[in-house]
Amino acid sequence: MKKSSFIGIAGLILIVVSIGVFTVKTSGYKDVDYLLDINESREVTVEGKVVDIHVDFDNNLVVFTLEGQSGARVIAYYNLDKFQSEYGGLPSHSTVDSKMVVSGLFIPVKSSIYIGEIQIRSILTGCHKAYEAPQVKKT
Repeated sequence: MKKSSFIGIAGLILIVVSIGVFTVKTSGYKDVDYLLDINESREVTVEGKVVDIHVDFDNNLVVFTLEGQSGARVIAYYNLDKFQSEYGGLPSHSTVDSKMVVSGLFIPVKSSIYIGEIQIRSILTGCHKAYEAPQVKKT
């Protein structure tokens, strides 16, 4: 096989793989605004901007306020013990990104402030371990 043919095939493979990765990364999650048209409880997976986080110790919950692109807001609840075991601490700027994707049961509320609540079953993106130490370099 000629060197130029090999380079051409390798380039084509690289392009196809790049398109696949781009498609997976950008395909995706519905924005919180998607929930505006839902009038009954159902399982959803949505992405939103994290505009508020607080911990409700009395009910053992982490409470996130997620906002869609148009400004629609939803309250999302997650078990505090589960959050701490998965991410190594309380939610803070070191464990929660500015955007997150959650999956769970959406319950429409339609108040003037929030469009509903999500009982989070899983956090798909937007949180990471708080106390992960960098790898030690061996000399």
